Amino acid sequence: MLFAVSMCLIFPLIAGSVEASTNKSLSANRLNSINTEYKIDSTKWSDEKIDQLVKALSELHPELSNEYLRELVESQLNDEAIPNLTNRDISPSLALRANLARSTKSSWKGITVAQMGAVIDTIIGTVIGGGLSSITKAGLKAAVKKMGRKKLSRLVRQHLLRKFSAAYIISSKVIETALNYTSPGTWVAKYWDKHDAYPNNGRINF
Repeated sequence: MLFAVSMCLIFPLIAGSVEASTNKSLSANRLNSINTEYKIDSTKWSDEKIDQLVKALSELHPELSNEYLRELVESQLNDEAIPNLTNRDISPSLALRANLARSTKSSWKGITVAQMGAVIDTIIGTVIGGGLSSITKAGLKAAVKKMGRKKLSRLVRQHLLRKFSAAYIISSKVIETALNYTSPGTWVAKYWDKHDAYPNNGRINF
């Protein structure tokens, strides 16, 4: 079932370069509103723990390579911009379809819904604390019970704003709703695609 969902969201997975906003792109007011609560202690993340989160992410996003997913996790732990996505980062069996889809709109700026879904799931996994079960239904339920739905949603939104200034369109309420789904990141990415400059084109347009 998860593979089928990923198949639907893959198009187009590679249609231009990533235009991810970094900390410098945030307005002073918005940056000041993000307090130190969001910070993740990367020293508590062993290679084994990172590998466990990568494995959990790969089950939700099989179209992306484990190498790329690991880069996503590491970029999140180091508070860096997301890594660029290339052909070698996609499952070979899906690369052809990804390149063919919506080729006439390859100049659209932004990143694909599929990639954004993986980015947001990575954020959620690192905020929760990683591990194989961190972004499963059971893991999300446990995290909500431990942290509280509002706090978890707020922290995820803060991290999202750190990477994309355009993420102001995603409210904490949207993230709260997404936590009910198997892949919250995918749900948020689809919502974002419906409300950006070019709705429902398979990309998050900045």
